[in-house]
Amino acid sequence: MSPFAGAGRIKSVRIVALILLVVVILTIRTFSHSAEKPSIYTYTEGKTKGPWRDEFWFDKSNIEKHKQAGTANPTAASARREREDELQYLLSLVKTHGLTNEIPWFARRLRAKYTPSAEKTQSSLVEAKTTLVAPRDFVRVRVHDATSFSASSERDVLALPMNGKKSSTPAEVDASALMFGVATSYSRLDYTGHPIMHDWARWLTNGKGKSNGAGLVVALQEATETEVATIAAALKKLGIDATVVATPAGAKESPYAQVVTQLLRSRFRKLQQQKGDETSADEKKGAEKKYFALVDDDVFFPSMSRLLEKLAKFSPAKEHYISMPSERADWVVESGKTITYGGGAVFHTPPMLDKVGQLLCLQETRQEGRRSWDNLLFDCVMKHTNATVQVVPSLWNPATASPDEETDGAGYGGGSQPLTLHHYRNWHRFEAGKGHLIASSCGDECFLQRFLFTDNWVLVNGYTLTHYQEGVEVISMQDSGRQREQNPDTKGKRPKTVLGGRLAIDKDASHDPHSVKAIAGQGGKKTWRLLDAMVRDNGEVWQAYANRKGGGNSVAEIDDRLPSDITHNDEESSDVDSVIVLIWKPDGI
Repeated sequence: MSPFAGAGRIKSVRIVALILLVVVILTIRTFSHSAEKPSIYTYTEGKTKGPWRDEFWFDKSNIEKHKQAGTANPTAASARREREDELQYLLSLVKTHGLTNEIPWFARRLRAKYTPSAEKTQSSLVEAKTTLVAPRDFVRVRVHDATSFSASSERDVLALPMNGKKSSTPAEVDASALMFGVATSYSRLDYTGHPIMHDWARWLTNGKGKSNGAGLVVALQEATETEVATIAAALKKLGIDATVVATPAGAKESPYAQVVTQLLRSRFRKLQQQKGDETSADEKKGAEKKYFALVDDDVFFPSMSRLLEKLAKFSPAKEHYISMPSERADWVVESGKTITYGGGAVFHTPPMLDKVGQLLCLQETRQEGRRSWDNLLFDCVMKHTNATVQVVPSLWNPATASPDEETDGAGYGGGSQPLTLHHYRNWHRFEAGKGHLIASSCGDECFLQRFLFTDNWVLVNGYTLTHYQEGVEVISMQDSGRQREQNPDTKGKRPKTVLGGRLAIDKDASHDPHSVKAIAGQGGKKTWRLLDAMVRDNGEVWQAYANRKGGGNSVAEIDDRLPSDITHNDEESSDVDSVIVLIWKPDGI
């Protein structure tokens, strides 16, 4: 047999095999096109390299054509600028936060639309009658190759309903009635980027680099003159009206006793100014503060306007000791009774501050180890005065919650409008200052407001953006409470918490955990957590929510989610970072 005959048969077999392979590929493509609409996760899990959209835009031969068209067409020029802005923002996020080189992303433009309503408070859950994300909105971007970038497909502004009158922005608040005092250290405030001081600026300034009228006394423990000057300069640059002092090295009294002394000095200095002949009428009018606060350095006030409304219930001419616990950890049980020392935020009216400053027990030495300043202050006031502690609850209210409840209604995602946040950085890894930037666009009530979209996405504004794959059920906590009351085992009554000490709870339906709506997701979920935010010169607030490789809070290959992190611990892991950018447009643009 000729060797050429064998070679011919081999060639024929290869041709047949190639034909079969082509048939198989065509068949698979046919079935894939007729398959069910793909999930968004097809494009966010790193399991596909496409599809790439909008390649025409990045064809170099067309760039000049678009530039020329933009000159004649303002709409095209505006769209091009938006694309460029989105690309630059995404590249900055990748560089700053070390995101993966290939990153699925999309952007959406939003606006809060306020409508007249009979409701006095904003609903804990706004059910938006629209979708947020289409399956193919996510686009994979190769950050090392800018031509792979595709701008957001949806350029229309999505209006989200808000009930009632628009709440105040930081620029609209006059907080000159308030003076705050905090004891901390130079090392905490001088941490990279000064994050604590930037957080303070959100509630001590107008959001534009100028004071909102509130004063601040900072006592730096055992600081040098150089350190005091450095912190004072940094606070001034942020627009915070602050007095910075150093506590003496080896001082025996509590650091917050020294803060009280500084607040008293400030108070009497203002009183002297009032009496002085050289003080103008306007200066006299705003000289004396009405409420003096002792706070931890990691306390955050989301709404100064709402804080002032709450404090207005307590006459500054009378003795009032006011505490604002913000979470369950701010409450303790002693001898079977529930009590709070303040939760890191305690307010005094001027007469009460004068009395506290005379209490010798505040000068107590530090021999009691880890005893907190609010604990020491509480015991001192209880033993040596007849004052009743006025408790204004924030996120967690023991007067309306059952003793066996171990959660605070999902915390920041629970639908409450908190007066204070406590330990938000160290305990909850939440950069409240960044999240609160949204208040500059649509008011304080936008911050942490929940929005439910018809495609099962839930936005906790400034905190998280979550997608539930198989649907969402909304549960009224009021109905849940009524069912429990009707349960024969409870004898028709909800168990009541027994409060200890001289506590008076300020009852407010807006802080009742049973007045909000809970969200129960079906199936798996994915959560994008706030990574970055900025306010642009035109008033737009840009928020970047990220789902990090590994899922939840994890960074790179390290899964550092806390056991108590119920927001992220029950979600699937991802093999690539993904980013969602929400662009909030203010009224008028």
